[in-house]
Amino acid sequence: MDPRKVQELREFVRLCESNPNVLHCSELQFFKDWLLSMGASVPAAGSTEPPTDAKEETPVKEERTPSPPPKPESEESDIEIDNEGVIPGDDDEPQEMGDEDVEVTEEMMDQANEKKVEAINALGEGELQKSIDLFTEAIKLNPRIAILYAKRASVYIKLQKPNAAIRDCSRAIAINPDSAQPYKWRGKAHRLLGHWEDSAHDLAMACKLDYDEDASAMLKEVQPRANKIAEHRRKYERKREEREINERKERLKKAKEEHEKAQREEEARRQAGAQFGGFPGLQNEVSNQDEIIEVRLGLIQSLTVIGKYEWKPERKVRRFLYLERMHWHAWAGFYMLEICLERNPIAGRGTRKCCDTRIGSD
Repeated sequence: MDPRKVQELREFVRLCESNPNVLHCSELQFFKDWLLSMGASVPAAGSTEPPTDAKEETPVKEERTPSPPPKPESEESDIEIDNEGVIPGDDDEPQEMGDEDVEVTEEMMDQANEKKVEAINALGEGELQKSIDLFTEAIKLNPRIAILYAKRASVYIKLQKPNAAIRDCSRAIAINPDSAQPYKWRGKAHRLLGHWEDSAHDLAMACKLDYDEDASAMLKEVQPRANKIAEHRRKYERKREEREINERKERLKKAKEEHEKAQREEEARRQAGAQFGGFPGLQNEVSNQDEIIEVRLGLIQSLTVIGKYEWKPERKVRRFLYLERMHWHAWAGFYMLEICLERNPIAGRGTRKCCDTRIGSD
């Protein structure tokens, strides 16, 4: 595990010990639920006492807020991987790596080789910590030899310290990226941590640079798990892409509907304005149903006036009736006014007065 992450976790635990109220934050609901499921006791909000063992005190039942359903792309917890042999990562302080800028003399090189031989002998005798110390002395004498870091990493693997081994191997690869040994031991370290994809990558690179039966055998073990994880990730990436495409289509559909609605409204306004094109302002004057009814009453009175003068219908009267039948009442009214003025000025004046009263002319 990353030492920084472990240190952050340690600081968080200290915070919880000093102030248990932080466990009641909504952001930590999942952590509190896990503590309760493990049998721990969480103090009530406002209490400053640290949590106690569940055997000594019955935990207080609290109403749990249901957690929101996880997003589809993050639902990777349902993948089943055989984690046999996986161990927790070591959190020791980083080991000494030597000074890269030191000027190495021939005498220092000879001393480093002697320490290397002693370290290998100690490893053969099972004295792992002594071997680590001797490899460290050799590295300090000659810090630019990649194989020294790889050898020390192999001892860290035997000590079940994969994080320390990864640090050594990464330094060795930085010095000599064409060396197979650092990739091999780093691949084994990732396997101990359950980093299946990283392990498969490093072991494959080790076999590519210099085939090794041990690395090849471990690669055959980790590769199926790495493939399973990769396929699982691709599955959710496809789901996320499909959801993004559907959301984009929905936005386009909504925008198109709003655009078409605006076009229909604009067309309706143009058509309404065209019916009153010869009479500016008339559309607003007779825009509601009550005013239209009043105009029609005025037309009926106009017909009564015309009847008194025994005026017989002609072409314009038939046109007026057609306009009425088509519900173009305002046009019909003014057309009727024109007929009355043409046939009988007296009746026309009465009709004008009647229409002006009904329409509400200014």
